[in-house]
Amino acid sequence: MKKLSIILIVVFVLTASYVMAQQSYEDLLKECNHVVKNYDLTGKKIPRMVPYSNEVFNAYTFENKPLGHLEIKDKVITSYGCNLVKNPTYKVFIKDYQTVLDIKNSKKPITEFNKKLKSKDIQIKGMKIRKKLKWTVTRTLIRFGSLFGR
Repeated sequence: MKKLSIILIVVFVLTASYVMAQQSYEDLLKECNHVVKNYDLTGKKIPRMVPYSNEVFNAYTFENKPLGHLEIKDKVITSYGCNLVKNPTYKVFIKDYQTVLDIKNSKKPITEFNKKLKSKDIQIKGMKIRKKLKWTVTRTLIRFGSLFGR
């Protein structure tokens, strides 16, 4: 169940970034809306091992085009969608749709996510010093978790 929750969160944040070379940006947003309609994450609890309780993530393409958001309050997903929200605590930048597919189709999504972080296909930036430090700790935990093949 924990693995499924983590995968759903990662898939949502990444799926919001459907970037295909052949697709126009409008097609990308249509696909994001499709994903939002098919994954009901509102009210889902974040696994205990995920160190985020009250956060707002906004996702963008590498070209800084908006893709979507995910809000967490008291370790529960309260909002997500294909629009940005004000005052994000983190900005997530995703290279392309293949990045999403690689993680989504992987038998070891945490390991694949870590590879994408290392290759800079995914970049996550805390908006304040405290959030930057928190992301550094999280990245270390992800690396540690990928050693165990999750």
